[in-house]
Amino acid sequence: MNLLIYLGATAAAGGAYSLLFVGVCQVMSAADPRINRGGCSRPFYLLGYLSMVRSPSCLGATATMWGLSLAVDLRCGAILLMNVATLVLALSTQSFASHSTASSSST
Repeated sequence: MNLLIYLGATAAAGGAYSLLFVGVCQVMSAADPRINRGGCSRPFYLLGYLSMVRSPSCLGATATMWGLSLAVDLRCGAILLMNVATLVLALSTQSFASHSTASSSST
């Protein structure tokens, strides 16, 4: 049963990561001219991969110092905060984009 929960959570996280990546690509395509897209996407890749490396390293260090239970609790809290921040940012960006489109079409 635990394996099924783990696989389901892994699949959900992978799907969420791919949706986030597609969203970033759409924003970059809309904002940057074609010639600059490669230069703009490199920092996103770097930050994404660095965050994937940093998270398990910090989790391992925390588990070594204070125990696995606390480390998992802290990581779950951090993931929850990042998800809420992403949702708020996505909704505010969508709201801003709809307001700017409406104001530009009315002029």
